[in-house]
Amino acid sequence: MSALSCSPKGSLAGGSTICTVTLSQPVSAATNVSLSSNSLLLSIPAIVTVPAGSAVAGATATAGAVTADSVATVIATLGASSQSVKVPLWPNPTVTSLVCNPATISAGSSTTCNVTLSMGTGTVEPVNITSSSPALSSPGTVTVQAGTPTAMFAAQATAAVGAVTLTASYNGTRASANITIQASSPTSAARGAESGSSRPKGTDRVASIACKPISTLVRTKAVCRVDLARLSEASDPEELNLSSSDESLKLPATSTIQPGQTTAKFMVEASSPSAVSAVITARLGDEMVQDTLSLDGEPTQLRVPRRVYARYGATVQFRVISSAPVESLRVTGLPPAAVFDSDSGLFQWTPDVAQQGAHQVVFSATTVAGGQTLATSEIEVGPGVPAIVKVVNGASRSKDNACSPGAIGSLEGRWLAESDANADSTGGSTKLSGTSVTVNGAIVPILAATPTRVDFLCPNVSPETTLEIGVQTSYGVSPPVQTLSKQAAPGIFSIDSIDGTGQGQGAIVHSGTSTMAMIHNYRYASEAAFPGEPVTIYATGITAQDEISIFVGQTELRPQSVLPVPGMAGVYELGVTLPWVLPDGEEVITLSVRMPDGRATSSNEVQFATQTGSHLRPADRSSSLAVPPE
Repeated sequence: MSALSCSPKGSLAGGSTICTVTLSQPVSAATNVSLSSNSLLLSIPAIVTVPAGSAVAGATATAGAVTADSVATVIATLGASSQSVKVPLWPNPTVTSLVCNPATISAGSSTTCNVTLSMGTGTVEPVNITSSSPALSSPGTVTVQAGTPTAMFAAQATAAVGAVTLTASYNGTRASANITIQASSPTSAARGAESGSSRPKGTDRVASIACKPISTLVRTKAVCRVDLARLSEASDPEELNLSSSDESLKLPATSTIQPGQTTAKFMVEASSPSAVSAVITARLGDEMVQDTLSLDGEPTQLRVPRRVYARYGATVQFRVISSAPVESLRVTGLPPAAVFDSDSGLFQWTPDVAQQGAHQVVFSATTVAGGQTLATSEIEVGPGVPAIVKVVNGASRSKDNACSPGAIGSLEGRWLAESDANADSTGGSTKLSGTSVTVNGAIVPILAATPTRVDFLCPNVSPETTLEIGVQTSYGVSPPVQTLSKQAAPGIFSIDSIDGTGQGQGAIVHSGTSTMAMIHNYRYASEAAFPGEPVTIYATGITAQDEISIFVGQTELRPQSVLPVPGMAGVYELGVTLPWVLPDGEEVITLSVRMPDGRATSSNEVQFATQTGSHLRPADRSSSLAVPPE
């Protein structure tokens, strides 16, 4: 026995995982390997047979009635040698809550509801939604997407009947929310007489709403702008309630409106629309405005991993997910011994030594309308020896400024880790997911490891020192790569840095909070930043002793503070007050560090959202804001 692995790594109650045994060499005759589980909650065949000429074989382990999180150990034995692997077991998700906001609505209006499961699942799950009265219409089911525990939907009121109960049920569990439907008020019921107006008669404070683009595509975004009026009389922030008539359009449930604010923006994301159009509603108290997003011509998309690095003897498994219902799924280029379940979209393959190299697998779907859509996954099979393609800055993704003392460097390549993602941001680990990193022969702290990316702490060496970097796993040692250590390697973190560009929305928050300076959306706690507001920027490749400039657009500012972030090795936070002149929508930020010889080195450029629709002095809105110059 040389290895034992199970994929997926764990299982829900009633689910299964494929456990693969790997021998040190191919066998000349069929060979039985003994299998056992130390838990009654996980059953596995007592014997798996490795066929002649092969070194691997797989067996399916099935989880029983798991009622609480637990771990089972699978043991494979051949002669005097054995291997073991731990398999986490989880109970099936249950409905934990159903929350609708607002809880009181008028006939002819809607409320936005969120249903939450006890945990996210690996597959798309339908949750049943029922209403105690036909006066409150809701979808029969709402889809909880894989990897998330929540889903959103809209419930529409048609008549004033008082209290109505909505119930979400799943897997034998349920949660309820009470909605009160009252008679329509003139403000919320009457519509503007003007052609194309989205403002009801009698509206004093909510003027209009417009969402662009008018036509949204699957998994793309639209930005909606609400124009407000006469809010200067308010002394406290107010909540703008937001909802969509189509549950597949994800948007935040509320947006906080500050006194004096005259516009509010939020983001809508389309996943798999269930209608040809959707109504977006913004409600402030009894007043509301609406806009319609056209969803015509939505292209169905298949989601598969574009590139997979597989070790022979280890099982590759992923699921083909469609953005919309399809008639059928098919596959071409299926490697020998690979299995594809067209009903569930599950692809499984345990390649052997003879299948080394690149394999293109093409998945196709026939849509309900008779159209075709394709997606290709390239699977490269090899022995699993790590290979580094490049070394870059962990934030900016720059190859030229990858490392400086204490900065976060990032290695990109294949087979860099033996298992799925693992992380330790403290810098206290020298091995994660079976991976260690050496720089000039010395092991350095490792912060995160995946099969295609490893983040590490750059060593404290003199500028222009050559760094020779290698990765080691149980499968071998990578050929080394080289980079130069710099005096400074500034990089601003970006929430979009996973795409390899180091650009996009910056890791910039409103100071003293965890709220992103970002267009309000359902994924993050987020609000656009106001002129004169203090924000905090997260970066690497700098120190508190560096001479740092922050460029907000073309305006050069000095940071008011540069501090290491506790528990996050290599990460610094820079505090700065934004200038009083900002565009309405978006602005860019870069860092510049001046070297002892007078030269300067710059970071990547990232964006943050800005909001200028306020005619009150920011000091009137929040004591944390600076007083504007006269």
